Parts: sequence; structure tokens; C-alpha cells
Amino acid sequence: MKQIVLCGLSAVLVLLSVRYAFTTNYNFGNFLVWAAAVVCVVYTIFWRRLDPWLLGTLPGKLLLGLAGVGCALFAVVLGVILFGQVSAKPTGKEKALIVLGCAVHGETPSAVLVCRLQAALEYHHQNPDAWLVVCGGQGPGEEIPEAEAMRRWLAARGVPEELILCEDKSTSTQENFRFALALLAEKGIGPDAPLAYTTNGFHCYRAGRYAAGEGYTDLAALPATLPPIQILPCYVREVFALVYYWVFKSPHTGLMGKLVGLVSVLPRPALFR
Repeated sequence: MKQIVLCGLSAVLVLLSVRYAFTTNYNFGNFLVWAAAVVCVVYTIFWRRLDPWLLGTLPGKLLLGLAGVGCALFAVVLGVILFGQVSAKPTGKEKALIVLGCAVHGETPSAVLVCRLQAALEYHHQNPDAWLVVCGGQGPGEEIPEAEAMRRWLAARGVPEELILCEDKSTSTQENFRFALALLAEKGIGPDAPLAYTTNGFHCYRAGRYAAGEGYTDLAALPATLPPIQILPCYVREVFALVYYWVFKSPHTGLMGKLVGLVSVLPRPALFR
């Protein structure tokens, strides 16, 4: 039975790894899934040799203990992320909705970003007088700033362009909120006004912490959906990103900032764009 379970888990992880390699950007979440696939495959092949060492030697027992502690901490942080998705929801009376940036493939919003844009579009229909602040600069593999791709997507679906404010210089969630606040100030809207932001559910808690650090005091979260294929890498990556936030408080400090953020480090193969 153990062999069957291990083979099944290995097959799933390998198939997911191949899918991510050819259909998504090469980001930290995908690297974590690939690493898990390698570990699982190796253990599946050699578990009969590894188990006596893991269960019968002091180094093996220490390794198992560390793995158990790591899994427990992972579960706790994941719980915080899931709980963060049920924070205060928009009332439909906010002055503006801030749409946080995410990857763009060439000039096309990624599937994850489209989910955020769909949430923003639905909110616009409920509150057509609110400003929509689209955020995001131009990163690797992007031919235009994320904010511009978002503006085009919303305008093509009937959102008046005069209601869309483009913040196209930021490189992180923290800067999304910081630079959006400057644009809102030009419209006479301060950080204490009723505002909302939208991002995918896994990102809501950490995004809210960054917003609080930038001075927002009356901010609601609008969780967007997530493509099913992206659930595993996004939530696994977010666990590490949240721990990183708790330690460094900013995505621009420390050596791992670019790995745990949402910015891809390499573009996906052009054949699959």
C-alpha cells in the first residue's frame, strides 16, 4: 500500500511539474513544487533503504523530527493565510478599488491576474462611481507595464477610462499600495478614506499587512478566485513569502526577496504563451 501511495503522489507531482514548466512563469512557487517532486520520486525509489536509516539512527531521527516541526509550522502559517481571506469585505461604498499587480505575458494578463481583473470588473458594476487603481510596473517577460495591460483589459469590457488610474512604476505589493496612495491623493482621497483592494485569496493577508504599513486605515479586501492549476504553487509560495514578511517587513530587504515575491525570475517558453 505504501508503494502505491508513493507512486501515485510522485506521479501527480511530476505531472504538475511538467505542466508548470511549460505553461507558467518560472517562479519560486514552481521551484518548490519541482523540489517536492524530486524528493518524493527519490524516496519512492529508495524508501526500503532509507526507512531503516531514518527510523533507526540518530541523524535519521533528527531529520524526521526537523521535518515534523517544519510541517507543523507550515500548517500554522497556512492557517493564517486562509483565515486572512475572510477579513473585512467591501461594502460597495468605497471611494476606490486598488487592483494589485501580477504577471503579464507579453501584453496579456496572466490567468492569475485575470482573476483579479474579473473581481475588479464585478466590483465596478456594483459601485460604478469608484476609482479603479491598477498597479504594477514592467517586469521580466513583460512588453508593457502590468498596469497598462490591466487598463486595456478593463477598458475593453466597458469600464470608462476616466475612472481608471494607472500606477505603472511599482515592483512589489508594498509599492503598489504606496504609489497608489499618491495617485489617490491627487483626487483628494487620503489613506483614511473608505477604500478596498483586490488580489487572489492567498495573497489577501500579506497584502493587508503591507497596506497597514503604508498608512491605510479603512481598507477592505476583495478576494479574487484562482485558477485550480495555480492553487498548489501559489499557496506553498505564500507560506514562505509570509514568513519572509514577518522577518524582514519588506520585499526589498534580504537575499530571498525576489524569490518569494510574485515576480517571475524567468519567462515561460514562448511556444506556450
